[in-house]
Amino acid sequence: MLLVVGNEAADLDSIVSAMVLALGCQYGALDEAIPGLSREFVSVPALSIPAEDFALRQDAVYLMEKLRLSSDTLVFLPALDRESLSALTATSRLKVVLTDHNKLARDLAQFSTVLYVAALYRKYTRTLTFSEWNERPFSPLQS
Repeated sequence: MLLVVGNEAADLDSIVSAMVLALGCQYGALDEAIPGLSREFVSVPALSIPAEDFALRQDAVYLMEKLRLSSDTLVFLPALDRESLSALTATSRLKVVLTDHNKLARDLAQFSTVLYVAALYRKYTRTLTFSEWNERPFSPLQS
């Protein structure tokens, strides 16, 4: 399983980013950076909020209704069984890709060994391991 996780706030851009990148991963968008990803893993967008809080994200609810998408296509991290995720991690059957993040959320710390960060910039896309992300030199992005 590949969890594509937006930021902790689960704001609209983070939700859309997770959904689009998860779909892109199914079609090979990150296969060059993570070989075999689309072939070996099912990609699912994951939100860092409880499922019952999704209704409070009215902009996201509105967008999904307009696009005729069901929130059933989303995974909510607090609902996931940590023991099962740990077992998937131990058997190399779990990967996590962060998008729209600038730091690792506390509840994802246990997955740092299987974690990648999708750094999406205007001119290029690059996927980094979590250790590479932590070691990157910081520079502000020009928009």
